[in-house]
Amino acid sequence: MTRISTAGNYSSMLTNLSRAQVEQAKWGDQISTKQVATDLKGFAKNAEYITALKNVQSKVGAFLEQNTLLTDKLGMQDVALSRAADTAQNIRTAVTEAVAAGNADTLMEQLSSYFADAVSAMNTQHQGQFLFAGGKIDTQPITATALADLVPPLPATPGELSDHIAALFSNDKFTAQIRLNETATVNPSFHADTLGTPLFTVLQNITAYVQENGEFSGGLTQEQSDFLKSQLTLLDGARKGLIDETARNGMLQNRVEQAAGVLKERESGMEVMIGGVVDADYAAASVRLNIAKLSLEGSARVFSMLSGSSILDVL
Repeated sequence: MTRISTAGNYSSMLTNLSRAQVEQAKWGDQISTKQVATDLKGFAKNAEYITALKNVQSKVGAFLEQNTLLTDKLGMQDVALSRAADTAQNIRTAVTEAVAAGNADTLMEQLSSYFADAVSAMNTQHQGQFLFAGGKIDTQPITATALADLVPPLPATPGELSDHIAALFSNDKFTAQIRLNETATVNPSFHADTLGTPLFTVLQNITAYVQENGEFSGGLTQEQSDFLKSQLTLLDGARKGLIDETARNGMLQNRVEQAAGVLKERESGMEVMIGGVVDADYAAASVRLNIAKLSLEGSARVFSMLSGSSILDVL
């Protein structure tokens, strides 16, 4: 036989009242936070699964941030490389027009201006770092400021001329390896000496010719015309090299963009998977909250009734 007592009734109703309060708080929290729980303890058996998903999500986020920085850098490199290639074309055009006109009175003035453009392009900075300096990101890779800087004391041997050009570049050959994701890396490094040597060699040839033979003044002699024509092939090679490097940079931009697209899809997938575990079912939580409120009200009402009665009254 079940024994009935006032103390037993109180204990039972207090238990029901406490349970209803816990349920009301639980479902109320889910509605306010829109999550099943606010810490891993609240997810019980899913805690380890959620931790693993969040670790993957964190890695994906880090790769996306890295890709964003790399995209900005490659974009700036594209501007600088395109400018250098355009400068090579401008130099070729100036030489071609001088030969065609038979007059090079303003040629050296034009070449001086274009040389400054080329130096500026190869000394381009991004976020305070020189893009084409290799690992020496705080050091300007090209120190020359005028056409005269391209030429050593004359006469000079071909080796001395070549060494003089090389000495104008202060970059090293460091190449960065940037991870796009867990398995893919890219090398976004370009070096000022590789980019500039062919073009600067042509400008050195022309400047040295003028220093040894005199300024271009009046009509071009046949010898002067032939010399300038001989530099056009070298200019074509220098321009092609810069165009090729610009294209390589563009290919890197495409790779980074594609990798970022895949990472964004993964990030969205992670959010869905995590949300499936941690996000509260608002409709279900609302129903359960109402049930908990009714249960709490009922338990409180019964408890209030019990507080004013005793089993002794019945006896």
